[in-house]
This record gives sequence, structure tokens and C-alpha cells, in this order.
Amino acid sequence: MIAAGHLGLLATASFLAAGNLLAFEKGDMVIVKEAADVRTPNGKVGSVLPGDYLTIDDINDKWLWVKLPDKDKTGWIDSAKVVLHAEAKDYFNDRIQKNPRDGAAYLARASMLQASFEWDKALGDYEQAVQLGQKSPQVYCDRGIMRLFNEKIDEALADFNEALRQDPNYVEVLGYRGALWEEKGHYEKALADFRKAYQLEPNDSANSSELAMFLASCPDAKYRDGRQAIALATKACEQTKWEIGGHILSLAAAHAETGDFKKAVGYGEKALELALDPEKADAKEQLALYKAGKPYRFKPAEN
Repeated sequence: MIAAGHLGLLATASFLAAGNLLAFEKGDMVIVKEAADVRTPNGKVGSVLPGDYLTIDDINDKWLWVKLPDKDKTGWIDSAKVVLHAEAKDYFNDRIQKNPRDGAAYLARASMLQASFEWDKALGDYEQAVQLGQKSPQVYCDRGIMRLFNEKIDEALADFNEALRQDPNYVEVLGYRGALWEEKGHYEKALADFRKAYQLEPNDSANSSELAMFLASCPDAKYRDGRQAIALATKACEQTKWEIGGHILSLAAAHAETGDFKKAVGYGEKALELALDPEKADAKEQLALYKAGKPYRFKPAEN
């Protein structure tokens, strides 16, 4: 039999735990505080890193049912491993203030800064996180993206190379590295990365669209294939219900490459309507070319 005093302690612990759980509700967005596994009764389905964004779909005692970032997998995570999004900024600032060598806290804060488009500050935190031991492929990928956005091209390439050294099939990194090789005029390497990304995940519309644009617009004619580009870009548009301006722009470039400027103009106009602000300038430039009966050719930053 449990002594009365023990019952009192258990009741108090239960009350405190319930109070903590009440902080979470279905639909809440949370930020991962430290590396953790996501599980189902059948075992581990994946893992998350500090700074990953998760949405709560269900709650069972201390466990939260969430979907893994960018993956079609769901499972349970311990609520002690996450913090509410609304409280996360203060939480990680406090952790770093108390322990300036808390690499996980820097990593999590970097992710939040990246999401709020504070790319220079995010890069600073990623640099600290790596120095303090956070060196997974995802970390190198994210730091590489921030280096790229801060125009540190060679450093970004080094990060993408390291991420792919650790995980040769990291599809997102293959796409970014392919774009960097294209910027540098290394078209054979760019094509290899774009093709591998597509082969690994052929149903990801971004992979189809990126490969299509390369095949339609590469300055070196030996890498262009307009017909294949049309097939790939059409697939990307159909997969996304013709709602992504960038994919439709790839299709416009593909038709221009085959000499069908009527279709290129039509798709170019549709792409411009749907283009996000960062894409509008490119969409306008390309549409003007098609109206003049000229194909689009990518202009590398370096030769």
C-alpha cells in the first residue's frame, strides 16, 4: 500500500504535470528545444532538431502527435522537448544568456531568425551552433542556405558539399548545389545534381521544375532539351494544380526553347500573375523575351 504522504506527492506531481500539459492545445505550433525522436507504437519514424517547427494534431498525456517537417510522416513527441512558438524567442534568448555555449539554443534561434527573414542574424547563430558541435547534414544545409542568401557563394558551396558528404541523397541540398554549380557555369555538375534530385524524388514538383528550367535555359546548347523540359514542367504544374508561378515559368521557358513562342507568352503571362514578389522581375524579363520571339538563357554569375 502507498503511504498517504506518497499519495500527496503523486497528486501534486499529477496536478503540476496537468498544468504544464494545459499549455498545449491541438493546432498549436511548437518549436523543438533539443534533438528528439518522433515515434509510433511500431518504433521510431524520424527525428527533429532544435528549431524545427511542428504543429500539434493530437495530445495524449505528455505526448504530442505531430508531423515531421517536410516529410509525410507523423508520430508522438515528448512535450518536454518542445516550447510553444509564442514563447520560443524569449525561451531561447534566456537559454543563451544563461549558457553562451548552448549550441542547441543557438541552432533553434537561428531557425526562428531564418523564418523571419533576418538572414544575417540567422547566419551568425548558425555559425555559433556549428562551432559548438551542431554538425548534422541539416545544419550544414541550413547554414549553407543562409550563406547563400548573404552572398557568400563559395562558403555556401562548402556547406552543401559537407551536407552531401554526410548524406549523399539529401535531395534539398542537391537542388541548392545544382543551382550554385549553374551560377558558376559548371553545367555538367549542375545537371548531375538536378537529375539525381529528380531521380530520388520524382514526385516532388520542385525537382521536376528545376530540372526543366535547366534543360530549357542552359547557355550551353549541348545540355538543352526542350521536349524533355516541357514534359517535366507540365508534370510539375499538374502536380501543383497550376498554382505555382515558378513552375509555369519553367514551362514557358521550355516552350520557348522549342520555338513555340505563342505558348511561351501565354504561360509567361500566367506565371507573372502568380509570381511571388522575389520572382516578378525574372518573370517580366522572360515574358519580354518571349514576346520578342527570343528564348530565355540563364546568365551565370561566374564563368
